[in-house]
Amino acid sequence: MINILMVTSDQKALDLAREALAENDSSLQLQFIPAKDWSLALFLANKHFPDLILCEIKSSNLFAKAQLDTQATKLAKTLGATKLFQLPSNSNALYQELKPYLKKHGFSRPSQTTE
Repeated sequence: MINILMVTSDQKALDLAREALAENDSSLQLQFIPAKDWSLALFLANKHFPDLILCEIKSSNLFAKAQLDTQATKLAKTLGATKLFQLPSNSNALYQELKPYLKKHGFSRPSQTTE
């Protein structure tokens, strides 16, 4: 079972993450834990110890976004994040971003070999 904490107030982003993992690898047993804000996310992270945390950081100001991206990256790496990326617009692209992490930690099905 993979516990995934998704921190977002956007239902479309949550649906995209669910779709990305469920449709692209049906062998995965997933439990999505949604959190609409950071205080709830911290509580749920301490309660469920998720295997993966997906969070959304939004900003409409380009200068603020660039600063936020730099600060968020530094903070996230300090807290143990392995990767930060923009949320893709479709489920397959999101799955491709997550696939190396899932494979590295043994969460994806083994590759099929043909003989």
